[in-house]
Amino acid sequence: MSGSFRAWPAIICEGRRLWRRIPTALIPRTLPRVAEGGDREPRRRTRLSTRLSVVSVVYLVLFLVSSVLAGLTVRAWNQSVEERGVVRLLRLDVADLRLALSDQESGVNGYLRSGDDELLELYRDGLSRELSALERIGASEELVERAAAHLDDVRVAARSWRADAAEPQIERRQDGLDDDPALIDLAGVRSEEVRAALDDLAASVSAEVGDAEDRLSLVTGYAVVGLLTVFGAALACSALAIWLFRRWVTKPLAEISTAARSIAGGHVAAMPSFDTAEFGDLAGAIDSMQRSLSDERDRAIRAYQGLEQSAVLALQVRSELAEERAVTPSGWSLATRLRAAEGFVAGDCYETGLIDQRTMYIVVIDVTGHGAQAALSALKAKAQLRSGLRTGLSPGGALGWLAREHHDDAVDDFVTAFVAVVDVATGECRWANAGHPPGLVLHDGIAVELPHSGPLIGPFESSWSTEAVAIPPGGTLVVYTDGLTEARGEDRSRLGERRLHECIETSLGEGAGPDEIVESLVRLVDEFRVGSPTDDVTIVALARSTATDERTKSVLEHAGTSGPNNGLASASSAGAG
Repeated sequence: MSGSFRAWPAIICEGRRLWRRIPTALIPRTLPRVAEGGDREPRRRTRLSTRLSVVSVVYLVLFLVSSVLAGLTVRAWNQSVEERGVVRLLRLDVADLRLALSDQESGVNGYLRSGDDELLELYRDGLSRELSALERIGASEELVERAAAHLDDVRVAARSWRADAAEPQIERRQDGLDDDPALIDLAGVRSEEVRAALDDLAASVSAEVGDAEDRLSLVTGYAVVGLLTVFGAALACSALAIWLFRRWVTKPLAEISTAARSIAGGHVAAMPSFDTAEFGDLAGAIDSMQRSLSDERDRAIRAYQGLEQSAVLALQVRSELAEERAVTPSGWSLATRLRAAEGFVAGDCYETGLIDQRTMYIVVIDVTGHGAQAALSALKAKAQLRSGLRTGLSPGGALGWLAREHHDDAVDDFVTAFVAVVDVATGECRWANAGHPPGLVLHDGIAVELPHSGPLIGPFESSWSTEAVAIPPGGTLVVYTDGLTEARGEDRSRLGERRLHECIETSLGEGAGPDEIVESLVRLVDEFRVGSPTDDVTIVALARSTATDERTKSVLEHAGTSGPNNGLASASSAGAG
């Protein structure tokens, strides 16, 4: 305890040093009331969602119009390409027709000169090809009226040539008659008529091919200009959308981020005015937050000043509640652990100490509740029990004295306590239990519980008996609070005494000492519990070494070491209540 009081000046100096390091710029006393004072000029605000919706609709309409125009342009270009291809096929058909008529004339002239009947096959084949070409050309949808008229001229001229000249000449030759000069002259005239009609047809088809090429070039130009226009419009719309997004979203966010970083650095930031409702509301909220932070800083300053004044007291209470251990006598070993459920201090406490050179005491207390009030009650109860034991009261008598003081103080807290006094030479342990979880004496795989010797301590009168048990060489006394066994698992089940006993027996079976037993119990509750702890946990384990002497043997024999408890005998005596 004296060491803790000697640490007070250092704690106070450290607290003052930290306080002086807080910059005064981080604690503004006033903030600009821009949201309420009317310093900003009123601006007409529209919602950002409305603006973005309008931009999206316009962009969608432009996209649809551009898509329709692009589709129509591509369709017109495809039609022009197809038309040019059909006209080119017409030109090829006209060339076939010319060749077929030429073959007919060559076949007739050859037959008339040589009389070879095979040349008539060339004539007949040319006639068949002529009829096929005329049918193809006449069936074409791309044949214009002018070309159709020339086609009729070719058909009439070819038919006249055959009827007036070619067929009569062939018949005269087949009849063995001489050539008729008039027919020969007429054949020449009809041939010239056929060639003239063919030239006119070829010229009209060639003109149509030229027109188709011109239309394709024009449509191609329109298509290129249209596609470039659509692409440029898309780029312009995208650039406009990006610019609007930066103006309406990115820039306001950057300004708000700058203001937020300034606020985070402890400075006052005047929020800019925005023309969108969402960012205007956000700016107003940040202004309100700044005022709240200012108020919170003022309250924090006052709280810090109060904490600076009470920090020494809190540290002293905490040091009194935990780690209050005496020097362990030779042949004994001790391990302890205290965990607070919440805050800086716990409602549990323990203490071990020496009453004289051969007598050691253990006090474990659990006060209802948690936090500072419970800690102060536990601290007071521990001091009263220590005083009672050192004045020679039995464990039961010390509990009775604590109960009377508790009743006189009109305290509403309920207290459970386990008090034990151990003769370090013989191992005799006298104990009393005021509504506390049973202590355990363990040896050779046997666990003896030290149950209640009276009720818990509260605003009523009662008494507690003092019991006795022997801690044989190699035995261990374990005392704990209910925060250990009442920890809740996944299915809301309690950890319970059975798991506690199994854990201790396993540790002892492995030759564990008090430190290992305490660590195994802490590990058990940590692995079993789900969520944050709901109660303080205190564990005290006192172990006796295996060495003994003649005096210890006589005490053990007197206590009835041959009984069913395997050397763990007990007796009782009443304590004053």
